[in-house]
Order: sequence, then C-alpha cells, then structure tokens
Amino acid sequence: MNNSEIQKSEEMIEDLNKKLAKCMSTIESKNVELLNLQSTLGQYFAEVEAKEYLEQQLALTREESAKHFQLLKESERGTEEAKREKEEILAKLSDTEKKFAEGKSRVNKLKENNAKLRRAVEQSMTRLNRMSMDSDFLVDRRIVIKLLVTFFQRNHSKEVLDLMVRMLGFSDEDKQRIGVAQLGGKGVVRGVLGLPGRLLGGILGGSVADGQTNLASDNQSFADMWVDFLLKETEERERRGSGQEDTGKSHEGLQGRGPNAAGVGSPVPYHGTSISGIAGPNFAQSDSEFSTVPLTPFDNSSRISRLPTKH
Repeated sequence: MNNSEIQKSEEMIEDLNKKLAKCMSTIESKNVELLNLQSTLGQYFAEVEAKEYLEQQLALTREESAKHFQLLKESERGTEEAKREKEEILAKLSDTEKKFAEGKSRVNKLKENNAKLRRAVEQSMTRLNRMSMDSDFLVDRRIVIKLLVTFFQRNHSKEVLDLMVRMLGFSDEDKQRIGVAQLGGKGVVRGVLGLPGRLLGGILGGSVADGQTNLASDNQSFADMWVDFLLKETEERERRGSGQEDTGKSHEGLQGRGPNAAGVGSPVPYHGTSISGIAGPNFAQSDSEFSTVPLTPFDNSSRISRLPTKH
C-alpha cells in the first residue's frame, strides 16, 4: 500500500515536473516573445521619433521652399520690369537716334542755307558797293523836279539855273551850251552842293529803299525844303557879297562852328543813319566833283535848325 501510494506520488511528481517543464518552456517562449515585442516597440518608438523629426524637417523644407518660391516670383517680377525698362530705353534710344539724325540733317540744311545766305550777302554787298560807287552820279528826282518847277516859276532865274548846274554837275561844254559861265566857289551853296552824291542820296534818296518815308509836312516835301533852303542861301550870299572868301578862311570858320553846321557842309565820314533809316556809306572816299569844296561859316546857324520844321 505504501509502495503503491509512493508510486502514485512519484507518478504525480513526474507529471507535475513535466507540467512544470512545459510551463517553464512556455514562460521562456513568452519571455522571448516579450523581448521581441519590446524590441519591436523600441523600433516603433524610434520610427515615431524619426517620423516626427522628418515631419519637422519637411515643415522647415516647405517653409524654405515657400520662401524660395516667393523670391523666385519677385525675381520674375524684377526680370519683367527690367525687360520693360530695357524696351523703354531701346525705344528712347531709337527716338534719340531719330532726333539726332533729324537734327543732323537740319544742321546740314542750315549750313547749306547759311552758305547760300552768305553768298547772297556777298553778292548784295558787291551790288551795294557798286551802287555806292554809282551813287555819286545820281540825284533824287524830286530835287530835279523842284529845280525845274522853281526855274520856270521864277522866270528862268539865274540863281536857280546856277543851282541846277552845280547840283547836276554840268560839264563845261553843257554850261557853254546853256550860256552859264564857270563861276568860283559860292560859299554856302557850293559847299552844300559839294557834298558827295551818296550823302545827298542818304539825306534825300531814302525813297529808293522806302518810298513811303515822309519827313516833312503834308503840303511840302523835304526836297522842296532843301531846294528852298539852297536858293535862300544863294540869294543871301549874293546880297551880302561875301561869296569870294578863300578856301583857307572857309576851312577855319568851319572848324570854329558847332557840330550842326559841320554835319551840313563838311565832307566828313558819315557814321549815322540817313533820313530813310538806311545807313550811309563813308563819304570821305567820295570822288564827287564838289566833295572837297569847303563850306564857309554861316552868320546865323538857326537856318539849319529851322529847316526840318519849315511848312
């Protein structure tokens, strides 16, 4: 009995040992599984951390990409503005080149016109010089008309005839034909008539350039006043009987007089303007017949000052 119980107990002990061995193997396998699970969990956590890190890096990369994209847009806008500015500059450059070409052509035209004008001025100066040289042989026709009218009005007056002879520069043959003897200097009249033709043309011939100039009253022209003045001076000089003064005394008297008298009878260079507004030439170079005849002094210089206001 005891042996059977002992055997049963041993069998139970063996069964229990087998069960214990199975449990121990199961525990070991579970431990292995647990270790595997722990390692897997560690890997998972590591992967999670790596994922979070990658997500952070991705966010930073996205931010940087957005910044770079914004910079790219700004660069594109700057490039477009630069292109527009370049196009505007090219357009302005083309306009400037066109304007420069036009200005150059205009300058060339102006140079051509300037050359033409210069040639025209030279030709005009040549003609003017020729006209100035020929002006000594010209007399204002108003004076001739006035002389003729006065000559016939005064019944062929000798004074008027003598004045015509001196004014028109008759030759000795012409004087002999009309019966006028060659006379000496007549003081005021001879000095006044001895002015160069171009000075007389500057005083009375202004109508050649501008026929509308009117310096006297409506009823009497300057030519009439001039001829009347010459005739009056001739009559006064003849009445006084002082027409035989020599040239030296006349010259001394002229130097002692005021500038008004010298401007009437002295053949000095004329630097002012004529009555018509046209500048007169240099009368000192005149070769007129009476250009060197001096003018004797007036006893009363107020005659000259009253001359422009005579009516």
